[in-house]
Amino acid sequence: MKPLIGFVFVIAAAFAADTKPNMTKAEHKAEAARHSTRAEESAARARKHEANVERLAKPGYNAMQHKWPGLAKGPENLERERAAKARSVEAESREKLAFHLEMAGKSVDAEP
Repeated sequence: MKPLIGFVFVIAAAFAADTKPNMTKAEHKAEAARHSTRAEESAARARKHEANVERLAKPGYNAMQHKWPGLAKGPENLERERAAKARSVEAESREKLAFHLEMAGKSVDAEP
């Protein structure tokens, strides 16, 4: 019986979460500005990591290539992964930016 009561409380909490008020135009614009800033920061971070990849990929003497050839590409691969992650965060932020800008145009403020 107790698991059933717990389940009912979980469902009631889910319904209560669905009834929260919608965001106003000002809130959507604030969120859009936050996502715009986040996208720009992520793009700058990605450019930095891509520059590091180019720097690390330049041919030159690397002692690790002779002693541990399998490990020599480690830093380059790490920077490449970081650049890809920054680009994905940028894309996600741009999607959210577009959504909030669209919603700011559609939203009707309840406040006078």
